[in-house]
Amino acid sequence: MKRILHLFSIGALLGLGACEGSFEIEQGGAYKIYVQAIANSSTLFITPILATPVGSARKETEFTVEAWLNGRSLEVKKVEQEEDGDLFMALLVSEEQTGILPGDEIRIRVSCPDAREVSGTTLAYPPMSIEDVEMEDCLIYANERTSAYGKKIQLHLEKAPGADEHYALRIMTVRETTFDDGQTETSIAYLTPGYITDPMQAGRFDLEDYMSFNFYGSYLGGSGADAPITLLPEHRFDSDTYTFFLGSLDANIIRDIVNNSPEGDGGIGRDKDQADPKEPERKPVGSRTSYHFTLYRLSPEFFYYAKALYQSNFDFLSNMGLTPANFTYTNVDGGLGFVGYFGASGFRVEGEYESLIEE
Repeated sequence: MKRILHLFSIGALLGLGACEGSFEIEQGGAYKIYVQAIANSSTLFITPILATPVGSARKETEFTVEAWLNGRSLEVKKVEQEEDGDLFMALLVSEEQTGILPGDEIRIRVSCPDAREVSGTTLAYPPMSIEDVEMEDCLIYANERTSAYGKKIQLHLEKAPGADEHYALRIMTVRETTFDDGQTETSIAYLTPGYITDPMQAGRFDLEDYMSFNFYGSYLGGSGADAPITLLPEHRFDSDTYTFFLGSLDANIIRDIVNNSPEGDGGIGRDKDQADPKEPERKPVGSRTSYHFTLYRLSPEFFYYAKALYQSNFDFLSNMGLTPANFTYTNVDGGLGFVGYFGASGFRVEGEYESLIEE
């Protein structure tokens, strides 16, 4: 907490001086293709966009997209018009290829009449399975007036992650509420893992522990937050076990920063209330909350691009124009963006039914 307040103080001081200087942005330059190509165990999604130089008019263009799996040409189809750009798709599993194996090479090439051709390559990696999940209620905070409880969670993996492996986690809760008229309604929420349960540990708060971003399966970033995921720091693993807390002090801090950051900061996962308003005459009589944990094994290109996106969009100092943006990573030759791969595995913890009727 102190560190965050200290950073905001520094930002305020820098802001006072920032208004005194002036600089010019160099305009012009060539149009470039920006592309995201994201593969999983069965499908490759390609989203190309024509990046417009500062001061130039936006152009509409037609993209030609090609893809290969281990040198074999794939059939690429345009699926639909997306808000963030055209979406193309290629199937990686076919009669010739029954499954994606570790080390399989996926390569793409995108061209258009208005910019230089771009290309990129990634490799397939095996997913990491979650073997078991331990959950227990724990005290997060208490004083003379109030107390707050959360959950301590341990994910036990099939093996300890390697030093050069990269992972991300999605935590989804599904709450089923039963009403006195016999009807049941379901609401979904996405949570952020945290690590601090003692206010005295606030000095150890590090934004790199909370690299969260929007991920839709076919596209990374963008506005809104349907299902954010969080990159997992290597130092948070203890052999084959990853331990974190829900409802912890730092998770609440991150939630407040994100929900109060400016709209349009693509890549940052925001809380989103998806529950329908309840009719006044209906009364809840019971509920059940289940937890869905999805562990993503990321290719290095996916991980480093996501981290750069986080540093650019979640660093509130750069968002305020006080520090340079850190968006620097690309593995696309001739353009911008990334080509990456992810493998996913899931684990569901079914909640127990809780009565909401006072006896």
